[in-house]
Amino acid sequence: MVRPEAPYEMDYERFVKLLGFTPSEPKTRPFTLSSTIRELRATFAGKLLWSQLQSTIGDMQQGASESEKNMMELSLQDTPLRNLVSMSSGLLPRSVADAIVLLANRKVFAAIGAFFRKK
Repeated sequence: MVRPEAPYEMDYERFVKLLGFTPSEPKTRPFTLSSTIRELRATFAGKLLWSQLQSTIGDMQQGASESEKNMMELSLQDTPLRNLVSMSSGLLPRSVADAIVLLANRKVFAAIGAFFRKK
């Protein structure tokens, strides 16, 4: 396999041709439970969530190689919030996920109410 010398630059048209499709712009509001962690990271609530997730997966990554750590982080970033709730075994309750979505959509008072709501 031939590897280009760093730094390698490619113009946008060539990148699109290589990719095979034109990438869409990152999603903005309104966010939903189906929004990915990567999309939510553009917001204050998403940054807080990502910070907490990084510290949590940091414990799981002990002994992993750099490529494995990178794969775990990239995979997590592309996970919808809804899936994170179902995979968390109760560590991320639905009410907290609802509050994160509401905060990301700048609905602060509704987010406070959702955070304390029992489901």
